[in-house]
Amino acid sequence: MWMWRASRRCERTVDALESVVWRWRTSRNYQGYEMTEIKNAHLNNKVGPVMRAGEIAQAVCEAAIEDNPGKDIQIEDKVAYVRIQTDDELILRRETLQEMIGRDFEMRELEINLASFSGKIEGDSDHVRFYFTRHM
Repeated sequence: MWMWRASRRCERTVDALESVVWRWRTSRNYQGYEMTEIKNAHLNNKVGPVMRAGEIAQAVCEAAIEDNPGKDIQIEDKVAYVRIQTDDELILRRETLQEMIGRDFEMRELEINLASFSGKIEGDSDHVRFYFTRHM
């Protein structure tokens, strides 16, 4: 009996996912993106943080531009959160964040406000680096 319920639940989940995929396939765009961009999203090399909106997010946006000269930094303000991304590598330095906020700043404050991120992440008390080791 339990196995039957589990399999029925799985079937419903698969049906729901197929419905979503079908709707995506039949629509011409999704929130301003062309469907080819959505289908090929796994082929991009975008890295960076997704920050909860607020003082820290604003400072991260400004620091990303300052600490990554010559890079095209894309900032998407979604009201509740801010997505900051660029190709291949994005570095955020504590000194720059302190300068942008106007007070002492510890990197753990960044982690508290970090909702998500894309790429790999490494960091210490002086900087955080978002990166990919492979390129698509």
